[in-house]
Amino acid sequence: MTTLPFGQNVRPLTSCAMLLLCGALSACGIFSSEEILPGDREPIRPDAAAELLPAESVPLQIAPATENLVWTHKGGSPSHRIENPALSDAPSRIWSVSVGTGSSRDGRITSGPVVGIAGILTLDAGGTVTSTDFSGARQWQARLVPDGEAPQEAFGGGVAVVGERAYVTTGLGQVVTLDTTTGEEIWRRRFDAPFRSAPTVAAERLIVVDRSNTAHGLDRQTGQTVWRIRGAETGVAMIAAAQPAFTDGIGLIPFASGEVQAVFSRTGRRLWSTVIASGRRGIARASIGEITADPVVDGITVYAGNQSGALVSIDGRNGQRNWTLSEGARDLPTLTADSLFFVTDQGVLTRVDRESGSRIWTTPLDTEIQGSDTRQRAFYGPVMAGGQLYVAQSDADILVFDPATGEQVRRILLAGGAAAAPAVARNTLMVLSNTGFLHAFQ
Repeated sequence: MTTLPFGQNVRPLTSCAMLLLCGALSACGIFSSEEILPGDREPIRPDAAAELLPAESVPLQIAPATENLVWTHKGGSPSHRIENPALSDAPSRIWSVSVGTGSSRDGRITSGPVVGIAGILTLDAGGTVTSTDFSGARQWQARLVPDGEAPQEAFGGGVAVVGERAYVTTGLGQVVTLDTTTGEEIWRRRFDAPFRSAPTVAAERLIVVDRSNTAHGLDRQTGQTVWRIRGAETGVAMIAAAQPAFTDGIGLIPFASGEVQAVFSRTGRRLWSTVIASGRRGIARASIGEITADPVVDGITVYAGNQSGALVSIDGRNGQRNWTLSEGARDLPTLTADSLFFVTDQGVLTRVDRESGSRIWTTPLDTEIQGSDTRQRAFYGPVMAGGQLYVAQSDADILVFDPATGEQVRRILLAGGAAAAPAVARNTLMVLSNTGFLHAFQ
C-alpha cells in the first residue's frame, strides 16, 4: 500500500488502459408487425446526443477576483490552475512590443508568455527568449540557437519561470536554464529529439517531454537526468504539445500516444496510467490521439483531453474515470468550484458540471478563417480573469464571455492573432501574437 499526496491509501496501478466497447444497435423495421413500445426515444450514439444547448444563467460558484503577481506556467501555475485572477471588466491595450520572430511557414510560436517577479518572458519562433518589464521595455534577450544551426529549426518548446530562474525547451532538443535578472545561461542540456511543449517545474525536478515520446525528470540545479519514462509508440503528433502538470509531489505527464501517466516527480515511479483513446468517426484528425488539453489538477481530480473527441475527469488517487465527455478539447480547460469551461475540437465554448460532466451551456464560435479554404481558426484558452472568460483566436481578436450564460460580452482587438493562450498577472492580460508582438491589456 502507498500513501499518495492526493490523500488516500491505495495500491498503485501499473497500467490502467481504458477498453472501449462499441455496440451498434439499429431498428430497421424488418418486422413490420413489431409492437412499438411507448416512451421517450433517446439517442444511443454520443455525437447524436451532443446537440448545442442554449445559453442560460445557471448559478456559478466562482472565487472573488484576487491579484496574483506571477504566472509561472501555462494556466498560471504548475498544476495549470489559478482561479479568477484580478482584471478590469473591460481591459484595453496599454502597450505592444516586438519580442522576436513570429510564426511562418518555417516555424511557429508554440507557447504563451510567463510572468516572474522580474518581468515577462517569451520564446519566439527562432529560439530567442526575451524578458520584458511591466512597462513594455526590453530587459534582455538570449539567443539559444548554437552557432552553425538554423534558427527556423529551433521553433517549439516554451518557458517556465520560478524565482530567479527561467527554464526553456526548444525545437533543437535543448533544455536551458537562464538567470531571470540578466539572461545569463546557468546550464544547458541537449537531447536527441525536439521539444514541442514547455517544461514544468516540479519541486527539485524539471519535467520535460520530447518528441520521441519520452519524459525526462531532470535535477533543477544541474540539469542531470534523474529518471526517464517512455510513452507508447505513435506515428503522428501535433505541432504544439501539452505541458506536464505538477501538484503535491506528483507529476502528470501527457504523451502523444494519448496516455496520461501519474508519477512521483522525485523518483519517476509510476502511480497509475490511463489512455484517452476516444475519437470522432469520419474525420482525419481522429487518427491523432495526442493529449492536447493539458492536464489540470484541482484537489484529488485531474482533467485532460485530446483534440479528437474526448475530455475526461480522473480520480487522481487511482487513475479511475469519474466521467468521460464525448467532446475533444484543443487547449487547457479552466475551472471554478463547480464548473469546467473549454473550447471543443469543433470550436464550441462549453460549460459542464465538474461533478457529473453534464453540459450546462454551449456557445458555438466561428471556426472559418475569412478568405481561406484550407485553414480553420484555432482557439486558445479559455482563461478566467476578473469573473469573465477570455478566448484568444489564432487569426483575429480576443473574445470575452459571461461564464454564467456563455454570452459574448465584448471583443478586444488583437493585431496578428494569438499564438497561444493569454497570461494574467499584476491586473494585466498579456498575449503573444503570431507576428512576434507581446500585447498588454489593463
